[in-house]
Amino acid sequence: MSEPTTKIPHIKADAQVPVVLTSGTIAELQSVLMYILDSHSKEDIEAFQSKLSASKELSIWESSAFAMVRLLKVIHDAAVTNDQVVYKDIDSSLSGLIH
Repeated sequence: MSEPTTKIPHIKADAQVPVVLTSGTIAELQSVLMYILDSHSKEDIEAFQSKLSASKELSIWESSAFAMVRLLKVIHDAAVTNDQVVYKDIDSSLSGLIH
C-alpha cells in the first residue's frame, strides 16, 4: 500500500480570478498600504519611487507596498470600468484623511 500524498491548492499560473470586493474591504487594503508607508520616511519613499523608475531590486517593504499599489490600481480600474466610482469635491475627500 502506498503512502497517501497530501496536496494543497495553488492558483493556476495563467488564472484570471474574478473577485467581488466591498468598499469596506477596499478601504482595509488601502489601510494596509498606508501602514506599510507610514513606517518609512519621506526620503525612504522617494528612494522607493526612484528604484521603481529605474527597475531596481526592491526590499521586502518596497515589494509589499508595490504589490498593494498594483492591487489597488486594478481594483480602481475595474471600479471605473463598472461605473462604481463617484467624483467628490477634493476638500470633502481629504477631510476624512486629515485628523
